[in-house]
Amino acid sequence: MTAIGKKKLKASLWSLLYVAIAVSIVVSSVFIFKNFYFEVVFVNGSSMNPTLCGGDAEGYHDYGINDKSYGAKRALKRYQVVTTYYPYDEHIEKPSYKIKRVIGLPGETLKVVNNDLYLLNKDTLSWKGPIEMPFTRNLEGAHRNQNEITLKDDEYFLAGDNWVNSTDSFDPSVGPIKFSLLVGAVVRIEGKAKVDGKTMYDKIPYSKPIYFVGVDY
Repeated sequence: MTAIGKKKLKASLWSLLYVAIAVSIVVSSVFIFKNFYFEVVFVNGSSMNPTLCGGDAEGYHDYGINDKSYGAKRALKRYQVVTTYYPYDEHIEKPSYKIKRVIGLPGETLKVVNNDLYLLNKDTLSWKGPIEMPFTRNLEGAHRNQNEITLKDDEYFLAGDNWVNSTDSFDPSVGPIKFSLLVGAVVRIEGKAKVDGKTMYDKIPYSKPIYFVGVDY
């Protein structure tokens, strides 16, 4: 092989090495991101009925993907579903996630009258509402009400879809949830599984996963 040929071969090998390194970095980054920020969670309890099942007669719980990345939490919109801790969880050694829906966003002034949400237009100081809630709630019981409240710039008003039986921001012991207490955004529900402690088994994937997206109003 001529000197020129050897140089070309050497250059080609270095190029291949660079490509291999770049690919390995990308693959590693994706793997680390997916495994660090994304986790599988299951629903426990009835606070998100009828949207999510936290244990049916046969012992199956809905499960799905929880995105814990900072970007996912910062981009939350109204009516997305989130996992969170509550203020009093700091006194618990291993608290469990709470799964709730975002009703009010940071900086908003809102009120709830007989299960209807109203938002204050700060320019006109007039109330807009009732605000549409494009999901099914359990309302078979006493109405839920929330006096006018202004959320701080790092606070969210969260509620379970089971408005009759959910401990959430309506309750004085919980109140608005600070951004620092949010764990992640539940991006989709993939199926149902039985649960033993914190271990899932006998998973049954849904033919059509349930995706949660927010709205801009």
